[in-house]
Amino acid sequence: MTDDCMMHILMLSFYNNQRRADDNSPRDLPDMTTRIGSGQAIFTTIPACKRSHKDELLRDGTTEAMLDSATKRKLYAQPGFPRPLTQPPSLAQRISPAGKKGLGMFATRALSAGGLILSERPLVVHPLGAPLYTGDQMGLFRLPQSITGRVIETEFEIEVMVQRMVTKNRDAFISLTNSRDFSSCGNLVGRAYTNGLDVLQEFTFAGLPDDSGAYKGVFDKLSRVNHSCTPNAVFSWDSLSFSGSLRAIRAIQPDEEITITYCDPSLSTAERAAVLAPYDIVCDCPACKDGAASDARRNDIFAKFDQVEELESNDAKRETLLSVIKLIEEEGAEVLPEYYEAHAMLLEIYQEEKAAEETDAEEADAEETDAEETEGAKEEQGTEEAKEEKEENDTTAHEKEGNSEETKSELEEKKSEKKDIEPEQPEEEKEVVEEGEPQEKGGELREKEGALKEKENELDEKRERENEEEEEERKVEEKESEPEEKVKELEQKVNALSLAMFGRPFLPE
Repeated sequence: MTDDCMMHILMLSFYNNQRRADDNSPRDLPDMTTRIGSGQAIFTTIPACKRSHKDELLRDGTTEAMLDSATKRKLYAQPGFPRPLTQPPSLAQRISPAGKKGLGMFATRALSAGGLILSERPLVVHPLGAPLYTGDQMGLFRLPQSITGRVIETEFEIEVMVQRMVTKNRDAFISLTNSRDFSSCGNLVGRAYTNGLDVLQEFTFAGLPDDSGAYKGVFDKLSRVNHSCTPNAVFSWDSLSFSGSLRAIRAIQPDEEITITYCDPSLSTAERAAVLAPYDIVCDCPACKDGAASDARRNDIFAKFDQVEELESNDAKRETLLSVIKLIEEEGAEVLPEYYEAHAMLLEIYQEEKAAEETDAEEADAEETDAEETEGAKEEQGTEEAKEEKEENDTTAHEKEGNSEETKSELEEKKSEKKDIEPEQPEEEKEVVEEGEPQEKGGELREKEGALKEKENELDEKRERENEEEEEERKVEEKESEPEEKVKELEQKVNALSLAMFGRPFLPE
């Protein structure tokens, strides 16, 4: 194994010496194979130059990878592999000094939960290799004599990949930090262990014992993101594009440092500190500063979340889930899987309520339609009866009108006769009669004014009733639309969290 690597390194060194130092154009290098453990390792460039356009390679970058044959075969069996990278619409990050932590990544603009910060192909992908740690939680770095030979081989393997890199990638890899606890295992292995992120989680390198077949990726920029136990971003891997992505897990302000977690956030403060020790990290995030209280808060979160399944009513579940979400946000622990799961469960509750309300509305509409049809039939029958009654009334009224005309004519004749007989009324009596006429007209006006006032009052009361009915209808509509609005709001939130934590949306686009 070591002899094979040495031969490859010599060949690559000779090849590199023939190129200009600033030549970063894609390199069409053949794959190299060697034995590792009980399996076979393939040194390969992804994407292969012959399979991709030069401009895509320059834009998205290339990776030097050490894979087993099964992993490489399955990767290239994916339709469209490797898919071009997706980047944010505008620059979202910069690498800048981060105090005693060295360099770090900072936001260049405001970011919302689920927002893409950066997609990047790794410089190197390789199996974890030698089991450099002992103990349940990694613990402090140990280098037993029994694995010294394997560590040396790993150093040669990474040297092959470094020699295969274009100049800018090689310089980027060498510039990464090598933590103190890894320095004794080799210059390159130390950098790989210090800066490696989990990649290709669905694959395992065949032929290596225990967990040493898990793949790690070392990145130019993503490996610069510092740790926090209350991070504001999440790293995820996408095998189809052969890239890692960084997304916000909560809102990030401009110039705020972007952080991820290097360990399981559900561990206690002491357990997290043990995991971080080999990386020379002494975390000073709010959770670690307030260790005992933070541990108690996180235990309370886990306990409440576990209670949800035991609850029967949706109201009780909703109240508990909202409490869990609030506690997680106060703790700054949105990276906990319970945060995503609580939102997903809450969405399911509102979807059930929305479906139930739609069913009730459909049934109510059906009943209303039946009632309208019944009422319509009754109205039609009533209309026929009213029509017949109207015809009878019209006939009677016509007869009465004829009789009235005859009576009126007779009265006029009698009045005329009486006028001829009676003497002319004196002027004084006429004046008395004329003086009484204004009084009668004034009474009529007052009656009309009273009737008009009464009509206005009736109209005011009617308008007031209509306004009250409209207000009641609006309140009912708001109550009915609440589940629908909550569903839309939660769908957006769950989609954002799914993108951040898993690199894919919760709902299909």
